[in-house]
Amino acid sequence: MGAPRSCLRSQARTAMNSHAPAWLIRVERNRPGRRSVVSVMTATASDRSATPVVDTETEFGARVAERLARESVLWLTTVGPTGTPQPNPVWFQWRDGEFLVFSKPAQPKIRNIQRNPRVSLNLNSTETGGDVVVLTGTARVVDQRPGADEIDAFTKKYADGLRSIGMTDEQFYAEYSVVLRVTPDRLRGF
Repeated sequence: MGAPRSCLRSQARTAMNSHAPAWLIRVERNRPGRRSVVSVMTATASDRSATPVVDTETEFGARVAERLARESVLWLTTVGPTGTPQPNPVWFQWRDGEFLVFSKPAQPKIRNIQRNPRVSLNLNSTETGGDVVVLTGTARVVDQRPGADEIDAFTKKYADGLRSIGMTDEQFYAEYSVVLRVTPDRLRGF
């Protein structure tokens, strides 16, 4: 059985005390046997066009921005031809409200994005399932190479990772030559 209404109200008050505006709080009563969830959410692009999806003015948005700057792996989930979600760990750069990802050519994720550009991006949670971050958005394959400043930032971020797989940055960008851009339009988590 789901949590009693009084418990949900208490969870919602706790979330609201996190200084998140009321329109960012969502309380879900789940089906019997499942826990209830209070999520602090940022705006979708269509809900609040003036508010960025990762709103660093909120406690949750600031935590997400810090994790996007610090973490090295993001799970990019595309939709396969049968409608099955296809998660893949990827290296990424978060900048100016957009993700930069590199891929090898002819990978299933490229075909999936060309067929259906809707994707989700997830950061790893804690061992107990906390600190969940899920972004949804639109991915696109772009022909234009990133600028030198973006390449430099990506290379610096993954210098240790490149060494660990025995690749130079030149080898990496030659092998992972497809540029993906993902523009998120929704962020949720707890």
